[in-house]
This record gives sequence, structure tokens and C-alpha cells, in this order.
Amino acid sequence: IMSTQTTVDIGREVKLIKDVIVNDMGNFSEIKNKLLELVKEFCKGSEIDTDYKIAIEYAVKSILSDKIIEGIINDISLEELEIDNLLDLSIYLVECDISHSSLPLIILEDGFDYFTALQCSKFLNLFESRLKKLQNFCMPGGRRPLLRSIIKLLRRLSVEYCPTNYEDYKNKKNISKNKGTYTPDIARFKGRLLLFLGSLIPLSDKSGVNTRGEVNSSNISECEEEEVEDSMEIDSNSDGKAIDFSFYKQFWSLQKFFRNPNLIFENNNNNNNNNNNSFDDFFEESTVILNRIESIDINKSSVINQKQDYLKYLTATNILNLQLKDTEFIRHILIQYLIFFQAITRS
Repeated sequence: IMSTQTTVDIGREVKLIKDVIVNDMGNFSEIKNKLLELVKEFCKGSEIDTDYKIAIEYAVKSILSDKIIEGIINDISLEELEIDNLLDLSIYLVECDISHSSLPLIILEDGFDYFTALQCSKFLNLFESRLKKLQNFCMPGGRRPLLRSIIKLLRRLSVEYCPTNYEDYKNKKNISKNKGTYTPDIARFKGRLLLFLGSLIPLSDKSGVNTRGEVNSSNISECEEEEVEDSMEIDSNSDGKAIDFSFYKQFWSLQKFFRNPNLIFENNNNNNNNNNNSFDDFFEESTVILNRIESIDINKSSVINQKQDYLKYLTATNILNLQLKDTEFIRHILIQYLIFFQAITRS
């Protein structure tokens, strides 16, 4: 517990540092010189101690808070707040060893806390454009605030833009009126957050490894249960191989294994031929499907060059034949196989 005198000294120290930064925001070298002069007053020796670096951190956090509050009150855009100058200053102070290496990522954490989810997307642009410098000077000291901020924001996005579970989404139930629509922009933003995190923290880091083998069992691909008459007709551009309902069921039933690879290890001693949760069933279905994919002439397949903005593929019976001629669709299926084999190898 700090004494009253110590608290007063730290408060005065933070105020002086804040005044220096605000008054000379455009001149980083001048800020550096003035901060080094304050070292003589507040530090016991001529060296910068931990308490002084913490005071700089508090001062920067306070300036960021003031800027954001000013923007909310006066309806000022993110670009006009000039938070990018504050971020550049924090990186400069880290380079000069005047501040803790985590300072720029503390700005990231505080900004994510202040801004709305959609504003955070623009805020992240500031850090993505300075990724190289963040990699060089802000790790590993910034690992903890980085993980905290990204995980917290991902949870916010899930709460604000996603229904409680798949069944609620499917039946349009229990979805709050305050929830936003889960658009491709939200999906891309979540992907940007993960890419940004992966650029600063190695993928082998324990924070990014699914050590317990958890799976997302709620990601269900709904399929048609009964064959619709004339639903499996082949179009004139087909390769001549009809797709019957049996193949359709085999193809999409694989998704339950991709969703939860551990199902392949479940052994059933009863002679229930309708059970598809065994390795034999997976092997049989995969053989049919991979043979079918192998027989496709890639040169005659359609290559989609435009940006694809859908989150899940459609599973209607009458479009599977067209999907199998789409190289992008085939690529996704093969990637699912690779992820699946990697998962069962670990298991």
C-alpha cells in the first residue's frame, strides 16, 4: 500500500509528463529530452527506473482517454483525434528505452475498451500499418496486454453480433434486438484480429494451441433428409457423371467428422449398419468422394476470381453438381481433410 506522500508524488509526476507530451506532441526528440530532464527530479539516480516508466504509461493512457472523450463529446472522427501521433510517440519512447515495451499495445487494449466494435476495426488499422515496428520493439513485453485485448474483443463480437447457438440462429429465436447482423465485414474483422495476433505472437505459443482438443460441435451443416424429385438433374455443362442422393448424403455427412474428429475413434460393438461414427464408414465415404474429386477435369472447372463473401456453403441437393466444378469449393474440402488428419494424428 502506497503512502499518501508517494501517491501525491506519482500524481505530480504523471501530470508533468502528460503536460510535456501534450505541449510538444509534434516534436518527439524534444519530448524525449524533456522526459530525460524529469528523470533527474523523480529518479534517485540518473537512470530511468521502473516507477518512472509506469508514470509515462499512466500519462499516455490519460492522454488517450482525454482524446477519445473529446471525440465522443464533439463528434470528432477517429482520424481527426490524431491517435496515430500518440501511437508513433509510444513506439519512439520504446525504441529510446524510456518506456516499457508494452506501451503501444496498452494503447491498443485501452482503445478496444473505449471504442465500439465497428470503430475498433478502424482503430486496428493504425497498428496493422506499424506491424513491423511492433514486431521489433514491442514483444515479448506486450504479449499479455495483446492477448487480453484481442480475446476480449473477439468475445464482444461474438456476443454483440452472434446468436446464442446455431439452433437459435436457425429458428430466429432468443436473438436480442440489440444484436447486430453477423455480416462478412464482422467475419473479416475477426480474421484480421487473429492474423494480427499471429503476426506478433508465434503460432507455437501455448496461448494459440488447442492443447485440450476442444471442438466446435455447434457448427452444424444442415442437409436435406429426403430426396426431392428432379433435384439431381445434371446441367448441360456437366462432366457426365450423375450425382445421386446417396452420394449427396455421403458428401455432407463427412462434415460431422470434420466438426469433431474424435468421432472416428468411437467404436460400436452393436451391429447397427446405420451408424456412421466409425472409421470404416468414414473411409468408405471418403474413398467415394475423393475418387469423384480426382476424376474432375480441373481445366474445365470454374475458377472464381471475385471476393467470396459467404460464411458457409449451401447444402441443397440441386447445386452439389455445380459446386463440385468450382475449384475454390474443392480446395476448401481438401483443406478440411488436412485439418482433420492433423487432428487425429495428435489424438
